[in-house]
Amino acid sequence: MFVKPKISVLMPVYNGEKYLREAMESILSQTFTDFEFVIVNDGSSDRSDNIILGFTDERIRYFNREHSGLSNQLNYGLTAANADIIVRFDCDDIADPRRLELQYAYYTDNPFVKVLSSSYELIDGAGKYLGTRWYPESDADIKKMFPVYCSVSHGCVMYDKELVRSIGGYSTKYFRNEDYDLWLRLFDKTEFGNIVQPLMKVRKHIRSDNEQDEIVRSNSARLVLAKRFLDQRSEKSRSNEERRYLFFQLARCYYYYGSMTDARSIILTLLNQDPLNFQYLRYF
Repeated sequence: MFVKPKISVLMPVYNGEKYLREAMESILSQTFTDFEFVIVNDGSSDRSDNIILGFTDERIRYFNREHSGLSNQLNYGLTAANADIIVRFDCDDIADPRRLELQYAYYTDNPFVKVLSSSYELIDGAGKYLGTRWYPESDADIKKMFPVYCSVSHGCVMYDKELVRSIGGYSTKYFRNEDYDLWLRLFDKTEFGNIVQPLMKVRKHIRSDNEQDEIVRSNSARLVLAKRFLDQRSEKSRSNEERRYLFFQLARCYYYYGSMTDARSIILTLLNQDPLNFQYLRYF
C-alpha cells in the first residue's frame, strides 16, 4: 500500500558525475527518513546515469529525460513528486546529516512560513572550506533585502509544492535566475524564513572560459526582474517617501547588476529632492 512521504527531495542532474555519489549519499544518510528522493536526469552525457542506477535505496525515484534545461526538469519534478513539501538539492552539494530533520521541524512549527532556506558553507572542488554565507532568519529581514539581494538559497530551500505550482512553477525566461524570479513572485503570497545554522555545503566551481559572459547575462536577467518587481510595487505605493525608497532600490539594482550611468542618474534625481540624505550621498 502506498504511503505518501512527508518530503520529496528534488535533485536535477546534468553531467554531475564528479560529485554525484557524495551528494546522493549525504541525502540518503539523513537522520530524517520519511522522504522520497526524486532525481531528474537532464539528458546527461557522462556517467551520471550509471552512478544513480548503482544505488538501490527504495526511496529513490529516478527519471532519465531528454535534455531540456533546469527549469523544465524542475517543473517535471514538481509534477512527479508525491509529497506536499519539496526540498531542493543540487547534485554537487553536500547536505548536513540533520538538514531534513531541522528544516521539517522549523517548517511544521511555523505554519505561515512556506519558503524556508538556511545559511550554508562554501567549499571548493576539493571540498575545502572557503567561508560561510549567513542569511537572516525572519520574514521581515529577508524581504527587506529584496530585490537588490536574494537571501534565500535555492539549493537549501524547502517549500510548499502546491503554492509554487499555483503561480506557474519555474520560468524558463531568465538565465540563471529561475529561483530569484520565483521568490519575487511569491513575495506577497507567503512568509519566508531561514535557519541561521548552515545546513549545506555548497560547491563553488572554478570559473569557465565563458563565465564572464554568463555573469553579464545573469545580471541582465536579474535587472529585468528587479525592475518589474519595483515597478509593480511603485504603482501600489501611497506616499512620495515610499516611491523614493523604491526608486533608490532601483538605483542600487543598476549599481550591482546594470549600468553605473543609470544608477548615478537616479541618485542625482533623489539628491535633488533630498540633498542631505546620507545613503544617497554614499551611493553617489
